[in-house]
Order: sequence, then structure tokens, then C-alpha cells
Amino acid sequence: MTGGGTSRLILGLVEMGEPIPRFPEIRDRLSRHLRRYLGPLEIRELRASLPEDAYSEARGQYLGKALLERLTEVDGRCHRIVGLTREDLYEPGLNFIFGLARVNGREAVVSVARLLDEDRDRYLERVVKEVTHELGHTFGLEHCDDPRCVMSFSSTVMHVDRKSPNFCDRCAQTLLKRVRRWWLERCRKE
Repeated sequence: MTGGGTSRLILGLVEMGEPIPRFPEIRDRLSRHLRRYLGPLEIRELRASLPEDAYSEARGQYLGKALLERLTEVDGRCHRIVGLTREDLYEPGLNFIFGLARVNGREAVVSVARLLDEDRDRYLERVVKEVTHELGHTFGLEHCDDPRCVMSFSSTVMHVDRKSPNFCDRCAQTLLKRVRRWWLERCRKE
């Protein structure tokens, strides 16, 4: 579903399961940060339950793909949906994941489990980076070879800390083209 005649991108920020630490601060930082790349933006706070069948007792983790599927059930009349969870996530073949997205799709999910830190600003910056990264995938961006680009792949929290919350010039240009194309296609549908 779309936002219905709106001239801004509507992002659903979904708390999945237990409340997310500093959720209002995350929302506010994301709003300021993402406007730079996505233009006018409205963030809607939503809630969703965790899919019980996604939990692996053996691993003590949730299957990321199952949370992504749950997000397809969230309406909120949003153009993009990002789920945030305190639960640790995995995908087959990987020990854990920070997040997962549908490439060129609407949904993404980010786990804050390994991003938590006693330093408030470090924690908030990590979450902004990973949400920005996963949203990049929803607009078709792939992983970037520039280790400072927010689209670089992070296999450890140290990698997350090292990268910037921003897109490199190449990824920023690609994102700009894709966001413009998305707006044009959306306008044609209305």
C-alpha cells in the first residue's frame, strides 16, 4: 500500500517484540539523517509481534527471513518498512546478521542485539548506520567495496563502527537515481 497522494516518503519504523532501547532517539536521528538522501520523509511508529516459529532453540536466535516475512503483514500505509528487534538474528550459513532487506522491495529488518553499547551515541550511530544500509538495499543498492561507505558489508561490530553513516559518492548517486525513478513510477500510478 502507498501513502495515498503524499509528496513524501513514508517510512514505517516497527518495534518487533520487546521495546527497543532509545526508540524515540533512533526515530529522530533517522529522520534527520535520511532526509539528506530520501528527501521529504515521515516516520510512522508501528509495532509487530515476533513470529514464534522463527525462533531456533538450538541457536538462541531468530531467523531473519521470517521477520522480514512478518513485516509484509504490516500496513501502516508506508512506502518502506524497517523492523527493529532486540533479538539476535541469523540466516542459514551465517553465525548472525545485523540486518536483512528485500532488494528492490519494501521491507527490511535490523537487530540491535549486537549494536547495543553503554555509550549512548555509539549505539544510536550504529543503529542509524545499519538501518540506512538496509534501506539502501530496498532501493537496489548492493554492497560497496569502499569500507567507509554505509553500504559496505559488516561482519563485526568493529566494521560497523569504522564505516560512515553516509553513502560514498558512487552509492549516493545511484541511490539518488533510484529514488527519483521510484518517485516517477509512484506518480504515474496515482
